[in-house]
Amino acid sequence: MRNTELVEVEVWTLAKTDRGNAVLLRPLEANRVVPIFIGQLEAQSILIGMGKVPIPRPLTHDLLLSSFDKLNVIIDRVEITDMQDGIYYAQIASRQGMKKFVFDSRPSDAISLAVRVGCPVYLAEFIIDETSIPEAMVSPAPEVSPEELEEALEDELSGDEQAGSPGDEMVDEELDTETSGSTDEADKPGNALQNMLARLEAKLDIAVSQENYEDAARIRDQIQEFLNLRGDEEKG
Repeated sequence: MRNTELVEVEVWTLAKTDRGNAVLLRPLEANRVVPIFIGQLEAQSILIGMGKVPIPRPLTHDLLLSSFDKLNVIIDRVEITDMQDGIYYAQIASRQGMKKFVFDSRPSDAISLAVRVGCPVYLAEFIIDETSIPEAMVSPAPEVSPEELEEALEDELSGDEQAGSPGDEMVDEELDTETSGSTDEADKPGNALQNMLARLEAKLDIAVSQENYEDAARIRDQIQEFLNLRGDEEKG
């Protein structure tokens, strides 16, 4: 008999596989993950929610949350309750004052909302038993030193300058204009790091304006890594 008890999970990461995009859910304090395969647009929406990437126009999930906010509806939790023939079923538990509501949902939509509001996500235990894989099967991103990270960011920016879009060229020209005539200052470590951060932020603005949200989420992650790097250097 299937165990329908709900277990809290975290939205661990997203991955691309030979079967398409998958969102990986990991039970708390466990070393196994449950892959749920989703479409490209759904993956982008979850990435945006996880990365807190600012967007010029609200996507469907942002519009729904804005409507909930106006109606004083609070999302308490998301539950992925069933799986039949490889299809997952989810519910969104919410409340408005003393009234409680439960909405049927696709798991991808429910997860997109959950990562935006930070509510807990629960998964039926039988789904974990039947579909989970060892966490070790998912290749983690390799650990890099602050020096390697800085070098990788410099290489990526150099490559973008050589083969960038017209928008990238415009941003680079503007940045070059701002720093022209102050080569000595720009060469100082602190100023070089600040210039690199400015370039990343400019590229983020371009990606968002072009509604290329997958790239925007990636660049946003790079900016966060860069800020962490700079914080470590300042502490040192």
